[in-house]
Amino acid sequence: MGDSKLEERQRTYAIFRTTGVLPVTVEDLATVLSFEKLTTRIDLLHTTMKVAASLLASGVHDSDTLDIAAQIVGDFRDPLFSTVFRMNESGTQLRVSHHLMTSLVSAVDIAFDGQESATGGITVRGLASLITYSGSEADEEQFRKLLLNFNWLPEAIFLSVYPRVPKISEVLGPIRRAEVLTRPLDENLKVEVARRLAVQTGSDGGYLKKLVTPPGLDPAEVIVDGIPIWRGEKLPATTLECIAVECARTAHENGDDVTAIAICANASLENPRLVTGLPLADLFRGGSWKKVASYGPSVELCCSLHQYLSLQDERQIRTFKRFAIESLMRAHAAASVCELCANLVPATSNMELLTYFMTTVCDLPTLELLPGVDGSRQALKSRSEILRLASSISTRSSAQLISEADRIDTQLEVDIALDVLDDSKVYVDEEPLLVQGAKELAPDFERYKQLIATGVGEAPSLEELLRSVRQQSSSVFKIPQNEAEDLLIQMLDSLRTKFVDDPVNGLDTVIGRRIRHGTISGELRGTLEHLNMIGQRPRTGADYDAPALAIEIGNALEIRLRKAVNNAFARFSQAIDQLVAQLRDEIFQCAPTSRQSPAFELVFNPFTLAVARSLASQCLSVGQFARECFQLFWFTLSPTVERERATVDDFVKKSLRDIFSKLNHELRNIGVIDATALAKVHQASERLQYNASLISSWIRVPRLNVEGKTYPLPLVFDVALAYVKSRRTGFEPSITVDINDSVELDSHGFPLVHDGLQIAFDNIAEHSGIRVGNPVDVRITLSDNRKLVFDIHSDIDKNAWTTERSKKFEQIRDDISKRN
Repeated sequence: MGDSKLEERQRTYAIFRTTGVLPVTVEDLATVLSFEKLTTRIDLLHTTMKVAASLLASGVHDSDTLDIAAQIVGDFRDPLFSTVFRMNESGTQLRVSHHLMTSLVSAVDIAFDGQESATGGITVRGLASLITYSGSEADEEQFRKLLLNFNWLPEAIFLSVYPRVPKISEVLGPIRRAEVLTRPLDENLKVEVARRLAVQTGSDGGYLKKLVTPPGLDPAEVIVDGIPIWRGEKLPATTLECIAVECARTAHENGDDVTAIAICANASLENPRLVTGLPLADLFRGGSWKKVASYGPSVELCCSLHQYLSLQDERQIRTFKRFAIESLMRAHAAASVCELCANLVPATSNMELLTYFMTTVCDLPTLELLPGVDGSRQALKSRSEILRLASSISTRSSAQLISEADRIDTQLEVDIALDVLDDSKVYVDEEPLLVQGAKELAPDFERYKQLIATGVGEAPSLEELLRSVRQQSSSVFKIPQNEAEDLLIQMLDSLRTKFVDDPVNGLDTVIGRRIRHGTISGELRGTLEHLNMIGQRPRTGADYDAPALAIEIGNALEIRLRKAVNNAFARFSQAIDQLVAQLRDEIFQCAPTSRQSPAFELVFNPFTLAVARSLASQCLSVGQFARECFQLFWFTLSPTVERERATVDDFVKKSLRDIFSKLNHELRNIGVIDATALAKVHQASERLQYNASLISSWIRVPRLNVEGKTYPLPLVFDVALAYVKSRRTGFEPSITVDINDSVELDSHGFPLVHDGLQIAFDNIAEHSGIRVGNPVDVRITLSDNRKLVFDIHSDIDKNAWTTERSKKFEQIRDDISKRN
């Protein structure tokens, strides 16, 4: 609001009305009063009294304002308001009401004796919470609500003129120095605290008497061998607060900032609310790193900087905190923050502060920027390691820390598994194919080796061999010209068929499971569904329903134009679905299905055939030959996918630009001028351009070798569910799980089981009609013949179970029965 284009006087009043905080200068106070004349009399009364009280509390005596306040109070003729001001020969004075004064006496006693001794009702308990940092926040909130009542208006005005109500810990110094405080409430609180301390018993260890008796408690006595005195003695909360606040401020005033920092760091562990009263702002606000570094590397410095951030989040202080941890690493010759924490355990006596450092100060945003941490995943790993170390020294929350570390480890396992899947979207489960291929081709391979050994000829040229490969078809009869070369062609063609077209492990099948089945749609249509920008068809051939954004735009237009907006979004939805279909049915294919070039077509060239001929001659077994041919197929496919990736990227981005451009053009022609709605369309366009790059990045060969790694079945389940949730915004089923957790899947079983679970969850998300709370029962067992049995049940909305879906469902069941 301070940066708004309102006229200066209007801005001043608007800020006051929004926040309730009075401005500082007399001119701005006059501005507030002038605007209040336009409101109700009760508002004018309230504001005028607040202004007059604010001036008196700050020592500024503006006679005109005080006269106006007196006149307004007199006009109301209610003794309720005469309690705020005292008028006599010496002028107008601000005074504490009798009710507030009597409540303050009882509140001081409660603050020292504890909330359990409170007998004065919410007024006394609430005021006791206001004058300490260790009181009940619930009582304080109830008291503030009470101040909203009309009968409490004088007290509310009186308390509101202070930036905050004075605390007991802040009047100990004035008591010791016999100072007279200018603000009435401060002086009254000082008098009552002095009265109470005069009769205080020894339950506080005599520390309060020391604090108010010259020369006071020496701050150096508060921290002994790195441990605060309250750690060894059971002190009342108010006593601890008084020692911490008074001694930290005294140490800072005496120039002993190291001691002040140590007191601040330890005191906040006992009561986080103390950060408001401790001199953290005086120590760090507006300072340079050179000044902060002069305090020396220590756990206390790191903790105090973090505590200041809870008071005021400043980018510079976040940087200083990181610098302080790095300085501590250098001081302890640690190459990483994990090594630092391990080194600190035997070198530190204050285990509570060290636990706080490891669990709270070393948070993820800080860890990501420290030396030895490369990225967010390494930061999570370091965080888990540090939490486990902290659990070994913690006396309060060991189980909680281990639980958080376990959660991070599980998250890392899921993320790593998702990476494996992402980096192998284009994938062939080669091992079973190689076993099967070697078995089938063994006779042909042996015959080929015999022919080569006897010198039966080679093809005159690679071009002739290439023509032979291209003619391999059931519709073409060709008299063999060279038996050895014909055997080579047949073996290559058989291996290529398995590599590409195997119904379980082949390239085309994997692409169908990983990419064509919902993944492309999730990146384009799914993103737009999340933004409420795309309509749904209730059944094939039906019109698109209007998305929420179209309805929102139409509500501001006349009925005739609403239909035009809905039609524009229907055409937009259809264009997106057509693009998804084109990517799914034409581009992410292994063989041509239309004029569009498939991205994964495996075409042999002279180089491929020359290498295959060489491999067949050199390999000692058919298994070795088959394995080498599979590697050759990937090598042959590599330049194709590199070329097609760029082509598809350009195609998808251009198509999306055209689709969004048409939608924008139609909306503007209709007369849509809603800047917010048009901005949403633009943002969606930018986001889908990014998604287009992601889709084209899937056109690649596998990047990971995961041989030898195993994956627990529960982890695979978590990965599949996490993947679908990340693609289907708002999908939150209520899942009951019964999984055999003894099953470990190898690198071949992992993608198969994952893809099956992913398709099941994806179908539930897309077709059930229930996004949230759908009861999904999952049972995965291991049968006697070592096969996994999946039993998955979910509800379906009655409106989603159409005749068309029923027929398709029965057709799928028939297909499964035939395969079995």
